[in-house]
Amino acid sequence: PNPPQISRRDIIHRIIRRGYSGIIAPALLTPLVGLAEDSEMTAYKDPNYSFSLLYPSNWVYTTQTLADRRVLQLFVSPSNPSSSLFISYTPIRDDYTSLSSFGSAEQVGQMTILPKSDLAGTGIKSEMIKAESKNEAYFFDYVVDVNGDNKHLRTIFTLVNKEGNAGKVLITVTGQCSETDYAELK
Repeated sequence: PNPPQISRRDIIHRIIRRGYSGIIAPALLTPLVGLAEDSEMTAYKDPNYSFSLLYPSNWVYTTQTLADRRVLQLFVSPSNPSSSLFISYTPIRDDYTSLSSFGSAEQVGQMTILPKSDLAGTGIKSEMIKAESKNEAYFFDYVVDVNGDNKHLRTIFTLVNKEGNAGKVLITVTGQCSETDYAELK
């Protein structure tokens, strides 16, 4: 059965309310690994874009294709739903040939990662800890406070060719956990 279709606005609001945003690389998942109830990891291998990452074996994996052709994948800890990994695939027009077409890592972070309160309403504060560009990807390390619920997030944006070189796809990966858990695992 097909999952119910929801609007882009609804998914953005759901993501923001839950503290998700952006994207993450396997190297940045280290703090989340300690949140698994067991130490076994499962490899997620993307069949279309030749990347893989590890996530705790006990986490629940779901995928959804939205009406606007975006694909969303979510990996969530069953014992601690505030610990999760989120992957988004967004088709991009041909005139965006590199991440720099969107601006620098700092500019993109200021435009997309931090303005949570503008999209979701009041009570949301965010702070960028680090934004950098390396290996054809933008890396973001930031914290979000939603009415006293502090989350630590790491996000990666990367732009890859679509199958058959018909444009690009923005792959966004975000890992998150509570700030308390993150600090303990550093």
